[in-house]
Amino acid sequence: MGNRIAHPREPSIDLVRILSEGTYTSFPQALKEFISNSYDAFATDVALRFDDDFSTLSIRDNGEGMTSDDFENVFASIARSGRTAPPSPGTTRLGRERIGRFGIGALAVVGTADRFTIKSVKKGSGKGFEASIDLKHLRTNYQKGKDLKDVWQFALSEWEGEKTATHFTEISVEGIRDDIHQILQRSGKCLSDPFRLIGELSGIEELRWQLGIICPVEYANKYPIPAKVIDPDKDHILVHQSTRLQRSKFKVTLNQLPVKNPTLLPSYDPERSPGADGKFLQRKGLGYDVAYLQSAARSKVTYKGYVCVQAHQVYPNELRGILIRLRGVAVGWHRTLHLDATVATMLTSMSGEVWVDGLDEALQFDRESFREDHPLFVWLRDRIQETVDTETTRFRDRSAKRVAMVKSKRAAATKTPKIKKKQPTTKQPSDSYLQPEILEKMPPYIVRLVPQINGSYEHEWYEGAAMVLRRLMETLIIELYSRRGWSQDVQDPDTNEFVPLKALIGKLNGDGRLHMQRRTIDGLNKVKEVGDTAAHDFRIRIRKSDLDKIQSAVRLTCERLIFTIGESAPTA
Repeated sequence: MGNRIAHPREPSIDLVRILSEGTYTSFPQALKEFISNSYDAFATDVALRFDDDFSTLSIRDNGEGMTSDDFENVFASIARSGRTAPPSPGTTRLGRERIGRFGIGALAVVGTADRFTIKSVKKGSGKGFEASIDLKHLRTNYQKGKDLKDVWQFALSEWEGEKTATHFTEISVEGIRDDIHQILQRSGKCLSDPFRLIGELSGIEELRWQLGIICPVEYANKYPIPAKVIDPDKDHILVHQSTRLQRSKFKVTLNQLPVKNPTLLPSYDPERSPGADGKFLQRKGLGYDVAYLQSAARSKVTYKGYVCVQAHQVYPNELRGILIRLRGVAVGWHRTLHLDATVATMLTSMSGEVWVDGLDEALQFDRESFREDHPLFVWLRDRIQETVDTETTRFRDRSAKRVAMVKSKRAAATKTPKIKKKQPTTKQPSDSYLQPEILEKMPPYIVRLVPQINGSYEHEWYEGAAMVLRRLMETLIIELYSRRGWSQDVQDPDTNEFVPLKALIGKLNGDGRLHMQRRTIDGLNKVKEVGDTAAHDFRIRIRKSDLDKIQSAVRLTCERLIFTIGESAPTA
């Protein structure tokens, strides 16, 4: 049928902004756009395949395909704004809800490769086309400040004579950025191996894990919790979502290996011995439990989801937090959504997903984040917070029950026919000044401070308790900066000694990388005031009432600092 130059709708100002800031936060998010397009085209099979050195990627699906007009008017054009786009249609055949809305299409790889080519045959048309664009040339013109509407054009060829039953779309991405294909070439573990961070996986396995999380594919284990504990009534939300994914018949492969959602909770540290309570950790309702949330009729935003909270921290780290899915695909990654909790350490032991509809107004143009000050997003976050608050109490109750069962098991194992001596009454962790389980996952040099604080308090050595509390806060702040590789930020440049608590608090308060809450800084200052008085002011005696007055602040401040220590370091 001939060759020509295709001129899709000219790029909007958003294209210029995206080219300058980076289209997506990661290569997997860019690939998610193509996989979503295949999903919307009713493909049942999508095959991603890299060449030997990972510099070229092909993506082929068996969807309905597209015409050259579809390509020019939708796929290669950039919508001006998501807010003016028509509402997405409801559920369609195969039980699928249409994902696409903004028309980002070919823009997904503008910043990640040098050349983009697409070839497609529309079902029933007997016609096909092929179009390509030099992305490197496009970026060069952008850097020179030239008008991109004269560069955003595709060499396009068309033909006919295909069988009417033929339909497919095949995309080729060439000249993948060096830093991306170097990551893909990295050796490492397989998904079937135990790992704590996805960075321990080989590059291609890490990508397979990431695509499984963010794309609308089935769970590798049917559900995100063991199938044997599924109760059709109590777990009906998970059953419904899993059934929808199975009915959609959407299969994705990466270098011939299946891409599936790898989530399976509970998921504890594979390198840590489970200890005496190991046999209880895998028991639903004891070592972990699942809570569900669902919107009421006529709510502002329609949502349903689950939150799984387990005894110890979730591994791999990247599963910690809540994943929000809009029309089945993830918006960004798992994150804490700046949730607050009575037990901040619980947030690192929590993972969940929320499927949402009606939140499009709050979605950013890149489709990987929300405007967190948007009223609808704030409203949804408040609903999630309610569930987390309820789970906080249940988390404590399960912990206490599990500890009691372990003690009972130990007592039974050591039982002798000797006459029992009356044991002195010991305080339970909940009666201590600072509960030991709050810091149980910290290094030994931090953990050993807790019995010193509690012992001093119980023996009425209140000055001693106040001074060790001050040391605990200093050590937690130093641990936070050391974990991030920022130790030099809290050291005296002349002596390499760590700066005193006042300077540590000041550094923490002004560190924009950590976004520390005001309440945490206030709690640190309260502990510092009492600790300084105990250490330096002989005229004042620290009394029990002085420590009781700050007890709540001590606990909450410890939990918030420990949670921040457990988070992944922010990108600089």
